[in-house]
Amino acid sequence: MRFCLYFGNLGGRLIKVRRGQIENLKKGKWLGGQILYGYKAENKRLVIDEEKAKIVVYIFEQYFAGKIVPDYLFNAVQSMMAKNKLGRNSKDMIYYLRGKVFCGYCGRRMNAETGTSMNGEIKENVKKR
Repeated sequence: MRFCLYFGNLGGRLIKVRRGQIENLKKGKWLGGQILYGYKAENKRLVIDEEKAKIVVYIFEQYFAGKIVPDYLFNAVQSMMAKNKLGRNSKDMIYYLRGKVFCGYCGRRMNAETGTSMNGEIKENVKKR
């Protein structure tokens, strides 16, 4: 019974929150989140940042003139992206221990994983499949 009442009440709250968001949008207020380049938040509203707006206009003008990226650089990047399309799943990468490392206790196959934490530290883990 408590479970149903809790989730019933939660549904009502969600509807009220959504209604409040819609009302704020109608008033032109910013709901939060990532601010696009060229804008800034003032008094809960997004306004054009005049300094950054000049840069945005320049970028669009350069794009319109076809001067954003030289052809040789564009083609070089495209070839690199095609080569790295599969990333770590690429058939060109050789992993000598792939499928050859097993847990000494249970015999299950193990995989090595590498990742970067938020502070930039590289973490290496070995996990069972």
